[in-house]
Amino acid sequence: MVKRIANCLGRPASAILEDEPFKDWPVEQSEEHDIDKPVISYVFPQHDLELACDLDDTIRTIFLTSDEFVRFNEHFLDLPFSASRQ
Repeated sequence: MVKRIANCLGRPASAILEDEPFKDWPVEQSEEHDIDKPVISYVFPQHDLELACDLDDTIRTIFLTSDEFVRFNEHFLDLPFSASRQ
């Protein structure tokens, strides 16, 4: 089943990390506290995906990588790069 990545916004990262397909993906967690709104990041380097969360671990931003050298994971076709912020 393809995960609808847009449905992850506003959900706790801990719930997503325990769900398919993310639970089997290597992930790197980091925290940034030297900014106005501290961020917890979950980076899935093999899948070109990053989840940025607030300190309550709620997903606030989703980053997908796409350029001429790197392609994003096509599981996320529900969120095209032509999409606007809305």
